[in-house]
Amino acid sequence: MIKIIEMKNLAFLFFMAISTMMIAQENSNSIGPTVGYNHTWISGDGTSAKPGFNAGVVYNNSFMEHWGAGLELKYSMEGAKIDGTDANFNAAYLRLPLRLAYYFGDYGKAFRPKIYAGPSLGFLLTAKSVIGDNKIDVIDSYDRFDIGLMGGIGFNYRIKDQTWLNFDLGYTHGLIDQLKSDAFDSKNRMINANIGVAFGF
Repeated sequence: MIKIIEMKNLAFLFFMAISTMMIAQENSNSIGPTVGYNHTWISGDGTSAKPGFNAGVVYNNSFMEHWGAGLELKYSMEGAKIDGTDANFNAAYLRLPLRLAYYFGDYGKAFRPKIYAGPSLGFLLTAKSVIGDNKIDVIDSYDRFDIGLMGGIGFNYRIKDQTWLNFDLGYTHGLIDQLKSDAFDSKNRMINANIGVAFGF
């Protein structure tokens, strides 16, 4: 419990630091939809990866020539396959990744590669054990909050004035066991590929 509180505090401090930098600089802003593919699994033995998807909204703020910060709000389908059975664990999270990005190339160029990293907060919406056609609600066995570290690469491409095509390929490494039982290692793991369009303002 103490570790969870400490992680929440670190995420809050990171958010405040990024917010301060955004306020202190002349900056440009953009916002738009994003959709993507998830490849998710759970740490520990006995599970393997399963496909999922995510969709939501991304806000970006470029506060320096090579630096920017972003906040996402996404619905994310996650979970894992249970090895040796026909059972799946299906979970849905409301994800709030907060990232600091470094952009390569000069400001104003149409194509700009990027790298990014930051915390990812997750709020569990549903959790079900699926065996054949049977679905069992198991949300009470899982922690409703998740926090992880995420990082990735991608690019922004200007398709017209004040409109960008964004691509991200990221990895999220969960830090909190999601099962309430201490007997299992059950941290979230996810690789995601997202594409979206951002509109400047």
